[in-house]
Amino acid sequence: MPSNQLRRIAFVWPELPHYGARLIRAAIELLNVPANVVSTRSSQPIAGVEEILGRPILWIDPNQRESSWEAMLAPPPDVVVVGGWSTPAFNTLVRSARSRGARVILLMDNPWKGSLRQRVGTIWFRLTKQHLYDALWVPGQAGANFGARLGFPLGRIERGLYGVDPRIFHGSTPLAQRERDFLFIGQLIPRKGLLVLAEALRSLPSIRSLHVDAFGTGPLQATLSRESRLRLQGFLPSHQIAAELARSRFLVLPSLEDHWPLVVLEAAACGCGVVTTDGVDSRHELVSIENGWVYPKESALDLAGCLIEAAAASTARLAIIEAASRRLAAPYSPSAWAHKLCRLLSLLGCSPISLHPFA
Repeated sequence: MPSNQLRRIAFVWPELPHYGARLIRAAIELLNVPANVVSTRSSQPIAGVEEILGRPILWIDPNQRESSWEAMLAPPPDVVVVGGWSTPAFNTLVRSARSRGARVILLMDNPWKGSLRQRVGTIWFRLTKQHLYDALWVPGQAGANFGARLGFPLGRIERGLYGVDPRIFHGSTPLAQRERDFLFIGQLIPRKGLLVLAEALRSLPSIRSLHVDAFGTGPLQATLSRESRLRLQGFLPSHQIAAELARSRFLVLPSLEDHWPLVVLEAAACGCGVVTTDGVDSRHELVSIENGWVYPKESALDLAGCLIEAAAASTARLAIIEAASRRLAAPYSPSAWAHKLCRLLSLLGCSPISLHPFA
C-alpha cells in the first residue's frame, strides 16, 4: 500500500450486532472509501443488521480456515479492523491481508484481571500473534491495561470501542418526571449480583416502597420471583431497551464481574443515573460522583445505602445526575467512533485519500 493512502478497508466483526453496524456505517460514510464487512452468523439470528449497516454482509463460517478474500469476491483491503483473535476464519483473512502489506487494527474487550491464564496468555500472544497487529482498540481503562501487557505501545491503544446512537438512546423526559425509579437489564445469573441485590432490598425498612424492575431471564428466575421488591418483567428485546431506560431514573447493575456492559452506556446516554459495583469495568469511564454510586460488589449493606440515597435525590440533584450521565456518554456515539478510527488510521500512516487536505 502506498504511504498515506487508504483505498479499501474491511471490517471483520463476529456476530455483528446492531450497535456495531451503526458504528461501522458511520465510519464508512466518513472515510468515503470502498469497504467490505465480514461477519459470522449468530446462533440467534440478529434481524435487520444489514439494513442498519446499509450494505450486504459477507457471511463466513467462523471455522473455515481456508477462507480468502478472493473466495468472497472481495478485493484485498489496505486496512483490516478485526474483532478478536480467536476466530480461525478471521485469522486466515488477517494473515492474507497482512502478507500484502495491510495494516490491522485489533478490537478487544477483555480487561486485565491478573489471572494465571492471562499472564501465560500474554507471553503466548507476544510470541505468536502480536506481529499481526498494528494497533489495538479497547473499551476503556481496564482493556488498555491489558493491551499494554500484550505489548502494544500506549500510543497505539485507542479507547472507546463501544458506542450507542444518541438518536435512539436519548431519554427526552427529565429524570424528575420519569415514572420508574430503578431497573435492571441483563441475564438472571449469579455473576450479575442479583442475590446481593435481593438481600439489599430485603434489608430496607418496610415503610419504604422502593423496588427494582428486572428485565431478563435465566436460572435465578424462580429464586428471584419470591422477592417482593424485585419485580421480574421477563425478556426485553433489544429494540425496547431505549424506551424502558427513558422511563427510568436509575440503572442498577450489581454485577460481581462485568467487562464493559453496553447497558451502562445506553443508560448514561438516556440520562439515567447508575448504581453499580467495583466489579464493573465501565465504571471508570461512565460513573462518577456526579451521576452514580459505586459500591463493593458483595456488600448488600452498601448497595441498600446507595438505593436509599438515590431514591431520595431531589429534583436539583436529579438534574445534575442527568447532565453528568449525558456528558460522560457523549464520546461514545457512532460519529465519535468514526473519528477515532480516522485518528488510528492517520497514526498508522494510511489516512483515506478523501480526508487528505490536498487530495
